[in-house]
Amino acid sequence: MHGVASVRDLLVAVRLDCSAWVEGVTDVLFKCFAMHDDLLWLESLLSPAVIG
Repeated sequence: MHGVASVRDLLVAVRLDCSAWVEGVTDVLFKCFAMHDDLLWLESLLSPAVIG
């Protein structure tokens, strides 16, 4: 049973590391989009479709 507990702890730790990594990557992507005004371009592309 001790082995099962340590495997479960390992999986929890890996999952936390993955979520932290995903948050970091998402943050970088949003900063890149903001820097290049790609979000504004995307919004202008989408808004006619939403309105019309």
